[in-house]
Amino acid sequence: MDIHTIALGVHIVSIFLAIGGILWADHTAYHWFTSKKEVLDHRTLRWLHGIVGTALGLLIGSGIILFWPAHNYLLSQPLFLLKMLFVVLLVINSIAIDRLMHRAANFPYRLLPRAQKIPLFISGGVSAFCWVATIVVALIMF
Repeated sequence: MDIHTIALGVHIVSIFLAIGGILWADHTAYHWFTSKKEVLDHRTLRWLHGIVGTALGLLIGSGIILFWPAHNYLLSQPLFLLKMLFVVLLVINSIAIDRLMHRAANFPYRLLPRAQKIPLFISGGVSAFCWVATIVVALIMF
């Protein structure tokens, strides 16, 4: 088995790992938004963020291996560049989520002022959009 085949396998497994972590995190957040849980366990939040972050890191690492043999071609493709923009936004947004998630561990959602709720929804929207867009663009390209 060559490095390209291994990287492709890691890439595909990492997509499913990310999707699982995202769905679990979103389900947990939904319980907080709907006040089914007053606050969320900080360790659980860190663990879920770690799963999705690890998956993103594995996707980027395996993606670099998959990218390199065709880098000249891919860098000339607008869809590939768009996909990379979404990946960069995911990395930046993961930093924002890391800074925002403490709110769910410390305060009930209903008690947060609107000014603290808005960044949570923006970050969630950016995350959902970029994950879906990245996958859709990849499926269109390949």
